[in-house]
Amino acid sequence: MVLDIDEVKRFNSEHISENDEDDNTFHGNQESITLIWFDKSIDLNSKDIQLTKTMLKEINDYIILFTNIDVCIQYIESIKSEIIFLIVSGSDAHNLLSKIHNLRQIDSIFIFCMDKLKYDKSLIGKGDYYKIIDIFTEQSSLIKSIQRTIQLVERQMDIFSLYSQNQKSIRNLTKESASFIWHQLLKEVLQKMPSGDKNAKQEMIEKCRLYYRGNKKELKNIDDFDKNYSVNNAIKWYTKDSFLFKLINKALRTEDVAALYTFRFYLIDLCSQLVINHEMVLDCGKPLKLYRGIRHSKDEIERLKDSIGHLILTNGFLSTNDNIEVAEMYAGITDMNPNGNRNDFEPVIFEIDYDTNKHSTAIIANISCYSQFRDEQEFLFDLGTVFQIEEFLINKSENAGYAK
Repeated sequence: MVLDIDEVKRFNSEHISENDEDDNTFHGNQESITLIWFDKSIDLNSKDIQLTKTMLKEINDYIILFTNIDVCIQYIESIKSEIIFLIVSGSDAHNLLSKIHNLRQIDSIFIFCMDKLKYDKSLIGKGDYYKIIDIFTEQSSLIKSIQRTIQLVERQMDIFSLYSQNQKSIRNLTKESASFIWHQLLKEVLQKMPSGDKNAKQEMIEKCRLYYRGNKKELKNIDDFDKNYSVNNAIKWYTKDSFLFKLINKALRTEDVAALYTFRFYLIDLCSQLVINHEMVLDCGKPLKLYRGIRHSKDEIERLKDSIGHLILTNGFLSTNDNIEVAEMYAGITDMNPNGNRNDFEPVIFEIDYDTNKHSTAIIANISCYSQFRDEQEFLFDLGTVFQIEEFLINKSENAGYAK
């Protein structure tokens, strides 16, 4: 039976996401990644499948299982504001991937089967399905790979989202001045709101608990936040791989006013702590050379080339590093990025020169002591920071772009 899109969405909300559509919770997927698992022979009620689903839900809350290929394809095509990680059985892989592999929504593909050698040559050897991360025969290795890939993708997505016209996180202010004004007003509104509003905190916590009910890992994080959060550890909470980072960055990229209002309590605290930390950066007095590495589509690279001399706005908080090798890893120039072999995206390194004398009004904080990546010197720019593209060069030997 082929279901239309509305039926697919009802199926999702009623049977998979476990989030009722009421006014007291978020609607739909509030994170940036949708995890889809397709296997036409899967037994949805088996204990092993339920266990795997529970484990997957802890690393990405929004997971959908399909056994009907037509319904699966319809749902994939309906996704507009998220990217998709796809798990597919070896026996179903070619039939499904031949239809959906090149869709922009599909970011990473994981083959889960009993016999790796059987599918290795036909699925990976030819290079047609370059979005395949690997073929897995064990539950543990599959989950570890998905978790690692999600972490890499989310650390890129805090500045860029290339999947819809109204969701680009680099904005050409000459053409998109409305978005520039929107983000500047957001900062101004947050600055004028009172901090420490306990009612706002409880409203946020209650909605997060409703959204993540059934997810033991995130519910534990929410309880920890409820009991132990203080304004002084706002930055530390942002660096954690938990509900705050995922929900807030999705809301910022999609300009979801309702969701951002829900998180006003925390956003006010985070912005105020960045300002305090910023004073320490200014006191050091030395200029900074920072880097950000991502993978860009060829269309987006052409747009960057055309933006030389223009002002560029980041849609959210911008995480950077003073080590170019770390940026190159995230961009896929090194072999450490599982998506490094994709031919639909190319590496881009952003080099940012920050002079504490010239750029003192641009809020930046050294968050290395809070970050889960302690070996990195990580710097975080505040909401809506504005940059200017001075040059864009192509390194042909690395097949990578360098924007300054």
